[in-house]
Amino acid sequence: MSLVAGVDIGNATTEIVIADTDVDPATPIMWDRGATKGPKGSAEAALRAARMLTRMERRLGATCKQAVLTPQSPVLTHRIDLPTPIVDTGSLTLVAIGSSTPAGMGVGVGHPVDIAAPSSSASAENGPLVLVARDPLGYRATVLQVPRWLADGHMIVGLLLAGDEAGLVWSRLSSIIGSVPIIDSVDTDLALRCDRIAMEVAAPGQHVRILGDPIWLADALGVGPDAHENARAATNLTRGHRSAAIGRLRDGRPPKRPIDPSPFVRWSDGSVLGFSDACSQLRLLPVGSVRGYTVPPSAEVPVDDLWVVGLDALEFMPSLRSGSMQDLRHVMAALATEPPNGDHAHAFADGWQGRVVLRSSEAQAARLGALTTPGARPDSLIVDLGGGTIDVVAARGPAITAAGSGELLTEAVAHALSISSGAAEWAKRGPASRIDSPQLVTDESGDRRFLEDPAPHGTVGWLVTPGPSGPLPFTRGLSVAEWRLIRLTLKQMVLADNLRRVRGHSGKGNEPVDVIVVGGPAGDDEILEVLRSNTPESSFGRANVAGVLGHRWAVAYGLVLANSDSGGT
Repeated sequence: MSLVAGVDIGNATTEIVIADTDVDPATPIMWDRGATKGPKGSAEAALRAARMLTRMERRLGATCKQAVLTPQSPVLTHRIDLPTPIVDTGSLTLVAIGSSTPAGMGVGVGHPVDIAAPSSSASAENGPLVLVARDPLGYRATVLQVPRWLADGHMIVGLLLAGDEAGLVWSRLSSIIGSVPIIDSVDTDLALRCDRIAMEVAAPGQHVRILGDPIWLADALGVGPDAHENARAATNLTRGHRSAAIGRLRDGRPPKRPIDPSPFVRWSDGSVLGFSDACSQLRLLPVGSVRGYTVPPSAEVPVDDLWVVGLDALEFMPSLRSGSMQDLRHVMAALATEPPNGDHAHAFADGWQGRVVLRSSEAQAARLGALTTPGARPDSLIVDLGGGTIDVVAARGPAITAAGSGELLTEAVAHALSISSGAAEWAKRGPASRIDSPQLVTDESGDRRFLEDPAPHGTVGWLVTPGPSGPLPFTRGLSVAEWRLIRLTLKQMVLADNLRRVRGHSGKGNEPVDVIVVGGPAGDDEILEVLRSNTPESSFGRANVAGVLGHRWAVAYGLVLANSDSGGT
């Protein structure tokens, strides 16, 4: 028995297949995988893989005559936090937004006054007032001051508090001030710079409605029809929030903020474009159109390819509840330009006492392995979804490697939900459920079912996904339907749109063809549904390498086959 090990060191995981090459085709004898330690292509990652092969040989009780690797280049996956764009609201300013503990309810429009000032400092004839309490710990003083203003004949239409005390104030004053909005955690200095403020607190579970009307706002604050564009910019900032306050500045305009340099990409022709605009352009251009990117103050990073996904598009999905997604930016994957230097092969040889050879490429090895799937046609298109890249290999023509795959999807989910990458790795994989009570669960299908055992502590009210040790809670701010929409949209943006970019410029286009999907992300419950959405005429299937290995092992087993084809030299 002549044993050869195919070693696939990926961005996220390392797969090794040991096969007997004395038979044709080579028969897999043992296979295993583990997490990649260190960047792909690094000596650290190769050394860890070598130790993994040594452990496999020890379990097998036999040694391999050689290990086969491929040349490698690293892939970088990043979140990109663009600076918040400066919105021109003219003389209007956002005084308060999204307090987590507002009180009262309704809309109020009035002149802001310091609650500690003499009540005679404002004339009742000047109209309603919004009282501003500047002491962050002064709810007792606030409660004592309000009756004084009422006794002097003033109409109180709202309260703005510096501290987190809206509930305390409301519980003590509701009987005398009625249903007026109270918003806490407010920049009171900014509020007192205004000569008129409009504020709203919506019912629990709702979001501001009146304050989202720019025509009403412009009239309420007295800025006139010519300021409707500024009012629209201000009302857009309140979208999805339960409470907000917008004021008209007494001195006309807010102070100018310094504009930080924005991240940008550099195209192959030398021109540059900001990340936001580049998102829409990348999907129309072939792989390799970007030669570098810059995130100030860092220097430019040269790349062979770049894929950027703008998560802000989620916020405006018509089926998504307003405000359920906030602070959405960009994620990107970059294929670094460092050429393969073989250092990882030397490091592997240092950690494993045997012959190490470099063969083929990851893409071509993936094709060899994928075509051993029972029922696969020889002219099938092979799509290898890795941690950092998508490799597309047709029957004829060169393979295309594009940045952006499984790790980018993980980062997109983590950023969109504000959760850890570890939790996102599990949440992204497929349908979730909501734990409604210790015994009751609602699935994405709408089915409600009872649990045999009570739900784990801390999961009630949360969306959960199957995790490594039971139900893993990952968000409580979304319904199961909203999360399904977000999850499938992210997969479409990260994976399906990227594949369409590759196929659209590969010379074969998107004509019907059998597509065999390999790699770790191929195990995703929804991946075939997502990928076929762009080319419904094609037949998409998962690989089952050598008829027994499943979808993950195409590169590792393909390397064994590539070595056999080359005569094992």
